[in-house]
Amino acid sequence: MTAQQRSGRKNKQKPRAKGQLNRSQLITTYGPGAMLDLPDESVLIPGLNHWQRGRKITEPRLIRYLQNHLGLKKLSLHEPPLDDEGDTQTGPGINTLLFPLWFVGLIDETLERDGKTYRTRPLFKHDYLQSGKAHLPPYGKMSVTPLRFVRACENGHLDDIDWYYFLYGAEAKPHRGEQLWLDEGGSGNDLSEVFIRNDDGTRYERLTKATRPDTAILGKCNGAVPWIGYYVQEECNDQQSKLLIRSASNAYFSQKVTSIWLPEQKNPLRDLLRENQAQMSGFNEALFLMVYQQGDIWEEVRKTWSGAQAWAEYQSLTNAAPSPERPSLKDEEFAAFADGPMEIGGLYPTETKPTDDHRFHARKRRLDNLPDWLTSRVKNITLVHRLTEVVAQIGFTRFKPDMPEINGQYKRRPKNTPTLTDPEPITWLPAIENQGEGVFLEFCPDAIEAWLQQEGTQKRTESLKRGFALWKDRNDAGERQFPGAAFYMLHSLAHLLITAVSVSCGYSATALKERIYALPEKRGYGILIYTWSSASEGTLGGLIEVARRFEDSLRYARTLGELCSNDPVCAMHDPQSREEERYLSGAACHGCLLISETCCEQYNNMLDRALVVPTVECRDAAFFDLDDR
Repeated sequence: MTAQQRSGRKNKQKPRAKGQLNRSQLITTYGPGAMLDLPDESVLIPGLNHWQRGRKITEPRLIRYLQNHLGLKKLSLHEPPLDDEGDTQTGPGINTLLFPLWFVGLIDETLERDGKTYRTRPLFKHDYLQSGKAHLPPYGKMSVTPLRFVRACENGHLDDIDWYYFLYGAEAKPHRGEQLWLDEGGSGNDLSEVFIRNDDGTRYERLTKATRPDTAILGKCNGAVPWIGYYVQEECNDQQSKLLIRSASNAYFSQKVTSIWLPEQKNPLRDLLRENQAQMSGFNEALFLMVYQQGDIWEEVRKTWSGAQAWAEYQSLTNAAPSPERPSLKDEEFAAFADGPMEIGGLYPTETKPTDDHRFHARKRRLDNLPDWLTSRVKNITLVHRLTEVVAQIGFTRFKPDMPEINGQYKRRPKNTPTLTDPEPITWLPAIENQGEGVFLEFCPDAIEAWLQQEGTQKRTESLKRGFALWKDRNDAGERQFPGAAFYMLHSLAHLLITAVSVSCGYSATALKERIYALPEKRGYGILIYTWSSASEGTLGGLIEVARRFEDSLRYARTLGELCSNDPVCAMHDPQSREEERYLSGAACHGCLLISETCCEQYNNMLDRALVVPTVECRDAAFFDLDDR
């Protein structure tokens, strides 16, 4: 039975619109369920059941994590498809859906109400349009534009607003079919000056009525998922619908998982298991061991791996249950950066060239000339000549972002996978592969741990903890735990470094990204700053050259953090302030730490420059002292 049949209504075909997007935008900004404004129409990006698969992306570590996290036995990653013309830079061939289905007539009319002048325009449902035009006597034919107001719930469901119910409430039935009007005062941006009214003006309501926290004027959520198909619905836990402006920044937050591709050690047993995984699907231990001990294809690997070892390897490939023993994505990446070989001669070592597909190549630089103030704090600086970032979308939220844990992974499964109510199980997810270069900065764990024990650091940490607790009380944060002062410090320093490095590396600040490694259980602390591009522009070498004198960038980053243009207000911010409601940050604002959200792992949260350098308000909690120059 299809999702449409379960909803009790047929999925009628509606007109479709075509536009162009960069493929990476379909992972980060305009994934399944996102609303998109085109020059002439507003559309909805459909679910994966409406997509064609693009090029397959190979990233075994990420696939294993996603299988475990989503409870899937089979999964592959694919890029969004290319368009019909095969243009590698612009949008995929995906059939988008028109949304919303309410439109505003474009006429030049005004009315007076309570001494104010309002621009007034008629509302039309899509069914009323003919060839994209509306007809209303005495105005005749007129062009229309999509209405910018829709309704949604915190579970991600989305639907048109029932404007008759908005205006008449429970008495709406006899009034359905009447002509409704949209009245806007001023520029139309103040919702208190936006009204919905009936034709004769005897009934009207301000749109601000729909913004009240306790309002029921938009009705209960009906579980609509129009990106899967018109009239498709699923159950919703009695959520009240909320007003949503379709072009607002909180209309869509993509839930993404990122990994850095790492070369896998050759493992003949694992390769053979992968080749035969489909044939062995569902095997229990007894059946697996029987096949392993008797099958001719296993003869060579039996010489090295016992049956028990082969069964454990098979479970690691197919196990759909989360495994706490398995290292996180960041654990493995940190080990690859921290344990890499030393650079020879300043360029690619002649005896060790980059991997054949040029996906990963990293070497440590020598630290002979580091200044004293860094020698005790920095353990390694690794030049990442080549890296490949793989980003997969696993879901989305509306109104508020769902931030990953500090290990880069999610504890909870997403509420909205890109296919959502599609009756078929998920077998693939959209992903994008970015090429780049970077610099990895590893800190001495002894220096971090000694700093964490200082009285000033602990006092500042308690303040941040209380702010985190307030944020958690006001948000559906699940079992998320306070990430610790080390993460706040590393994260804040990464933002300062992105600003500092962008001055001299040849890349803009928006072309740089961060990856924070705060792994206290493994005594691992580090920052990866890297470029990201789906083409070759991310590997031009500018960041590597800056990394060879990275101490200069660190010194400049410290200077940037010491004084903010918004001080002393910025430095005096209290994470517990109920007036500002910025519970996840200390001394951080657009004048000092905030950067483009596409570059930040945590949507510009969990920042405090007072943990990096002394500020005008807090002098005793910084990892770097003013005397260390």
